[in-house]
Amino acid sequence: MNESQDTPEKLYKYLPGEYVKQVLKGSLLFRNLTYFRQHEDKVRGDETEGIHIDHPDNPITIEVLNRLVPPVIGDFSFLNSIEQDKIFVFCLSTVLERKLFDEFRADCCIVTEDVPKFLLRCRSGIIRYGVLNKCGFLHRRVDYYRSNEAAQRSVKDPQNLPFFKDARFKQQYEYRLVCGMKGAFTLKQRIVDNKIFSFQEEIQKGRPYQRTVRVGNLEDIARVVHKREVIGGQTNLVAKA
Repeated sequence: MNESQDTPEKLYKYLPGEYVKQVLKGSLLFRNLTYFRQHEDKVRGDETEGIHIDHPDNPITIEVLNRLVPPVIGDFSFLNSIEQDKIFVFCLSTVLERKLFDEFRADCCIVTEDVPKFLLRCRSGIIRYGVLNKCGFLHRRVDYYRSNEAAQRSVKDPQNLPFFKDARFKQQYEYRLVCGMKGAFTLKQRIVDNKIFSFQEEIQKGRPYQRTVRVGNLEDIARVVHKREVIGGQTNLVAKA
């Protein structure tokens, strides 16, 4: 399925009211994957951003092809990853639900009602930015996965990796905009021993960055919904203050 076939009818950006004006004016804050790996908030923080983990339930046998070294059996994971410092994302959702206001500690939600126009403006903004356009502009729904199950997309394609997230985040129904600097989609493959491996050392070495991408005024294609207006996924069921 290509991006256009998977484009949702609407997109939702949950945020505090103080940032609504700047987003409607077209200033979108892209953050790199390292930022989210280092974030301590369990809602936004994810140490596996930009990584797909394949961890079967059964022990793994590793063999050297020339058989000069005896096979090793153990609790291993296969990791496919990209350069988290160089990949920048802007996160939205495909659903309007009151519980997501609470989860993201937001009192407002910007509803994009013409998604194709929005994505075209974002693409143009990325192109103008230059340094973030080295890998083009990608966008689609996030693929939620479990490490002990087969992935729905190729884990060897580095352009898929920013869209993989652990299934514990599936209630966010994320739609992600992705761009990157030169070398961002360099594929790194590893086999790690789960008994001794930790992401913490490489996370600490990472450098979080954020970049503001200007995409043009969005007020003609978006509107603001306040938390008090939403019950479940329905709006205007609560009287406006």
